[in-house]
Amino acid sequence: SETLSTKTCDKVSDKGKNPAGFGVARLAPPNEVFNAAPVFDRAGFLARVMGDEELARTIAEAFLDDLPRQIATLASAVVAGDCNQAKQQAHQIKGASANVGGEALRATALAMEQAGQAGNSETLRTLLPELQTRFTELKAAMKNSSCKPPGTPPITSPCAS
Repeated sequence: SETLSTKTCDKVSDKGKNPAGFGVARLAPPNEVFNAAPVFDRAGFLARVMGDEELARTIAEAFLDDLPRQIATLASAVVAGDCNQAKQQAHQIKGASANVGGEALRATALAMEQAGQAGNSETLRTLLPELQTRFTELKAAMKNSSCKPPGTPPITSPCAS
């Protein structure tokens, strides 16, 4: 498959080939969306694993190990101006972060997915550092909660419930 250039990526947006019927420009300003979402919804995460702390730890560890690779893949697509690949990778990050209760990261990944769908490479470039920051925040929140190896003393965190 041919990699789209930034110019080509933006051209797709200009032609109105947006099957979802909305443009990224119509979304709420990024900081309003991201600041409204919690960094880590520990209670929601535990509910999804039916309260199984050991399972939550296992899933959190796998997530924290895998997400840097996924972000690197997304960053490569953004740098290459490949909006379709960026959209697909942002979709994967959105789903993974939703599964573990990373709501702020999920919101950022959703905005990037929509930017990729709209062919908006400038928005993708703008949101990438935000996504990286949201992952760093989520990682810290998860490590400060009980989603860490057994025997590690808990650290008081506003994200832990």
